[in-house]
Amino acid sequence: MRDESRPRHLYLGHPYRRADGRPYGVELNAGQAQEAIAHSLAIEGRVTAAARGCLQAGPQETDSPYSPFARVAEEFGSAAG
Repeated sequence: MRDESRPRHLYLGHPYRRADGRPYGVELNAGQAQEAIAHSLAIEGRVTAAARGCLQAGPQETDSPYSPFARVAEEFGSAAG
């Protein structure tokens, strides 16, 4: 989508925030769309890497509500006791 269609407008179907927590608007212009897509792809890459690492280490059951993927949640600051 980013490299082939180069959207001039992007309409978000749900609230979406930048890495620093600032929200995007509902309608993004071309520059904002490129930023949002790049940010989304970067997050997807981090999630993929974290999940692969967790799977390579093998399932580890814990008391965490994120078990057996508590390690992934910890990497993203979402881990709960």
